[in-house]
Amino acid sequence: MNVVEQALPIVVKTLAGKLGVEIHIGGYEASTDGHTIRIPALPIDGSPSLRAKAYG
Repeated sequence: MNVVEQALPIVVKTLAGKLGVEIHIGGYEASTDGHTIRIPALPIDGSPSLRAKAYG
């Protein structure tokens, strides 16, 4: 895993904290209740297209 991939969860949680929401990474599907955002973890050996989707 490269440095950018390792930093992504930290950046996401920091930004979410500033916006007043909570982020949980894990599970199998994305969801929210308006205060908590749940996103699935990416597989470590994810394909290049999966990585591109994650980084927008």
